[in-house]
Amino acid sequence: YSETDVAHIRTLEEELRVAKEVTSRLNNELDILEEKRHYFEGANNQLKDELQLCQNRRITSENEVDRLRLELDKLKYESRFAERGPLQVTDKKAGRTPTTGATSTFATEQNEVIRALQTARER
Repeated sequence: YSETDVAHIRTLEEELRVAKEVTSRLNNELDILEEKRHYFEGANNQLKDELQLCQNRRITSENEVDRLRLELDKLKYESRFAERGPLQVTDKKAGRTPTTGATSTFATEQNEVIRALQTARER
């Protein structure tokens, strides 16, 4: 080989050595990034699952609140008749008189529904 060929071969060998070092460093960085990607994918999936659970709980709570509101409205509607008492057919001028038993039962039921509603809201 001529002197220029030998110099060219040495230059190429040096470039090859540098390229191998760069490849090795890049592969190491790629491995680190892959590990990070797997970690963050797992964390992301866990957060998605937690978000889904929270949304399910919220929907359940909203449904419970709606159910309790309907029940409360029903009780309020029924209480209007209970507070008036039985109809006085014989005396048309006299209004309905409330019965104490129905009123106290309604008040107890209403307090229970209000407590249940407040408990559902706190969740």
